[in-house]
Amino acid sequence: MTPIAFIAVYAAIEGSDNLPLAVSLPIYHQGKDKPLSWVRVDNDFDNLKNFEYYVKQPQVYNLPSKETFEFSIIRYHVKRLDSERPFALYLISPRGDYYPFDNQDIDNSQMSVWEQQIQLKEEGKWKLIAPSDDNSKWCTIAEWNCVSY
Repeated sequence: MTPIAFIAVYAAIEGSDNLPLAVSLPIYHQGKDKPLSWVRVDNDFDNLKNFEYYVKQPQVYNLPSKETFEFSIIRYHVKRLDSERPFALYLISPRGDYYPFDNQDIDNSQMSVWEQQIQLKEEGKWKLIAPSDDNSKWCTIAEWNCVSY
């Protein structure tokens, strides 16, 4: 049986910027229910070298329309920067409407948590975007598909 996905667990030594892979666990599916499709994540490594983004929720790709979801994203500082410039994270609807995320204050200098609660009224692709490291363009971080069931 072929795995449908993998869970990757990374572990760091305290005080280290290195984040090596600790374990990778395969996920399998069997049974009558359809397998889940996971959120599509695209860390643009050429344009996003200073930060990594992790989707905390929602983690499934197909989301039912007319439901309210709490989107939660973790932004991890890969490189220590001398000055932090203003930052914005947006969810874009299929029609092109922008929904800004709110930065949640946490006591951690290497990471930040961004959240947005929204009812998905439009069917189609919803994208999470962030500015590139040099602020020259927007990069797609993740993508969800809103469908009616």
